[in-house]
Amino acid sequence: MNDYVAKIPLDLNCQATPIVISAGQFDVGRKILITLKADGDDYDATGATAVCKGKRGDNYFAVNATVLNNTVTVTTDKAMFATSGRTVAKIVLTDGTRTYSTQSFIINTHSDYDGDITSSDYYPVLIDMLNRVIALTESGAVLTDTVLDDESINPVQNKVLTQIINSKADKSDTYTKSEIDAELAKKINEEDVYTAEEVDERFQRILTAGDNIKIDDNKQGKITISADLSKKYDAANVESGSGDLSLYSENVPVTSAKFNYQKVGDFVMLTFTVIFSAATMSAAKSYSLLGLPYRNDIILRKPTITTSKNKLGIAIAANTATLTIITQGEAVAISDGESIQETLIYKIQK
Repeated sequence: MNDYVAKIPLDLNCQATPIVISAGQFDVGRKILITLKADGDDYDATGATAVCKGKRGDNYFAVNATVLNNTVTVTTDKAMFATSGRTVAKIVLTDGTRTYSTQSFIINTHSDYDGDITSSDYYPVLIDMLNRVIALTESGAVLTDTVLDDESINPVQNKVLTQIINSKADKSDTYTKSEIDAELAKKINEEDVYTAEEVDERFQRILTAGDNIKIDDNKQGKITISADLSKKYDAANVESGSGDLSLYSENVPVTSAKFNYQKVGDFVMLTFTVIFSAATMSAAKSYSLLGLPYRNDIILRKPTITTSKNKLGIAIAANTATLTIITQGEAVAISDGESIQETLIYKIQK
């Protein structure tokens, strides 16, 4: 094998026409032998250092070269042939007092597959991939299924999928009432955790169905629930109604307070609407409304709600049928006719 990609003369007269050499991206580690000239005469560069510099687009390279009398030898590396196409290069010489360069030359770099493919860095990877494909079947082809087949031996086969589909198809889609209750109870009794904002939407379906709901806590805006489906089909367990709340004292700035409720077992889902009169509600003050349909078992606090003016808190005190509106750390200015509407769920005191 010839160690040299090319043997060319380069003149220190940079006006000379560039010389073109050909190379492949696989020609790493080979040599370019350059004879130095000065206006056509041999030029002795003994004592100087040499670097081969080149550029193509955004690709730059600088390769150290050896100097012997009037010849420079460049050993090629990957940077020189990183991209296929034409790269402009030259030899830059430094003798300690000055730096000078030769005329440019052009390296016409061909891609890997334009030359000896076995010399490419990617050739071993290609062979490994081909061997893997051929090993899949004796014929060297990758066979696939086109229909459901539970006895298929093809590499890309649907045997497992076929078994699953067939097993599902053999089962009846009809379930008994006890089977439905068992499945639902298993899901609901996992004690899923909901935010307060999710309670209204999620509980509405459960309450209407007549489930006996257990609320374990109401901490940090989280409500943990579970349900017993034993009373699901007992219509007598559900009660609905509506009413008005009365003012605890004359200084409560409320013109109207109405509610609707639905009682299921020991729990009440209460939806109320309060309409205010124009007033400034003092900071850190409670305003009470009487007449909830049932007394509350334990204290219930609702995360703060926002009016158009400021924030208000809602609570139902333990052992009472009183709805309390609470201001925060500053006074709240309420406009005439401004209203709030909220939904609460609480346990009945026995």
